[in-house]
Amino acid sequence: MANGTSDADAPKLPTAARAADFVAFLREQRAALAGFLRRRLPTEEDAEDVAQESLMRMLRYRESQPPQAWKPLLYRVASNAVVDHARSRHNHRNSEHVSLDEADLVSQAPQPEQIAEREQALSLLGGAILQLSPRCRQVFLLHRMEGLTYGEIGVRLGISESMVQKYISRAIVALSEVGRAYADDASPALRQS
Repeated sequence: MANGTSDADAPKLPTAARAADFVAFLREQRAALAGFLRRRLPTEEDAEDVAQESLMRMLRYRESQPPQAWKPLLYRVASNAVVDHARSRHNHRNSEHVSLDEADLVSQAPQPEQIAEREQALSLLGGAILQLSPRCRQVFLLHRMEGLTYGEIGVRLGISESMVQKYISRAIVALSEVGRAYADDASPALRQS
């Protein structure tokens, strides 16, 4: 370029497909997000306002985060927006202050971002199990899902116990590789959870 910057320095514009996917994602999540916020805010109007604010804040992440990180990130952004909203209400309504010291605000239920991360990991592992050879998958599932011993599997399938052990080893190696790749690819937003 003439002004001394290269094409690599120029901001990257979102691709049309990614932008369309992002808009579709936001539309899909709107109702669930509003429900999530209704449980955390005093009025329906507040929930709708914070939902809109959260969706607007998400625009800055559409290119910097992979699609699988959008949902957990959306709920983290929404949680932060709830805090910001509460601060704003606190500043405007100091006389209506109610102490939260007596309220039990800690939920033992998994947070939406934790649920999304778990669902993503299970989906990846399920896909990895489906990629195993049919016999390897059968041996692995008999052992892990039905709790059969190597000897019981060998008798059921008419193969040696050492062959059962080889199939289990192959499956564990394949699934471990998927697990490592998932951990390496997890976004910073997911790792902070």
